[in-house]
Amino acid sequence: MNTKCACLLVAAMLFSNTARATLIDFDDGVAGDIIDGRYVDRGVRFANAVRVSNFGLNGFSGPYGISAIGAFQWLSDNPIVAYFSKAVTDVSFVGIDVGDNGLRLDAYDAEAGGNLIDFAQVFGENLGNNQFFMLAVNAKLIKRVEIYQIQQVSIDGIVIEDLRFSAVPLPASGLLMAIGLSGWRLLNRRSQQCLRIDTSLNA
Repeated sequence: MNTKCACLLVAAMLFSNTARATLIDFDDGVAGDIIDGRYVDRGVRFANAVRVSNFGLNGFSGPYGISAIGAFQWLSDNPIVAYFSKAVTDVSFVGIDVGDNGLRLDAYDAEAGGNLIDFAQVFGENLGNNQFFMLAVNAKLIKRVEIYQIQQVSIDGIVIEDLRFSAVPLPASGLLMAIGLSGWRLLNRRSQQCLRIDTSLNA
């Protein structure tokens, strides 16, 4: 195995171990769009999510975000749910207009049921006008997340912006690592043989 092949194998190994990050900003449609499977080709599908205007409130990155369908306020019994086609290692988003009803993000290791493997939550103040927060979870095998307001003590509603997630590195990375290391061993062995031959010729 020559030097070029060995380098290519190691490069493939390194890139395969890098988590692939995806950003969905929800700005590629119009208000009122039901999200559902709109982003399946990007690795995620939604339940109970509709595109809404973010009214230009602090934290926005474009004109739209998402909210629960038909509900200005949405609690744990009516969450936005995101299902990932492949397990992911981290999920984050920006919550806009977060007030004293709070906002929570739950991560699970299965599409249905499963174990709660991480969560994040935050409370703003009063009606949350122009208050925004980033929530993030991190775990080895996140298959679904649920997003909802924690309580209902005011008329505070929220908008979700900029969902980000990173896929678990491909399982093949372990094989590529083994091949890459084998290539380096072969290359090193050949180099040592060449060095011994050169030494014997110069003796």
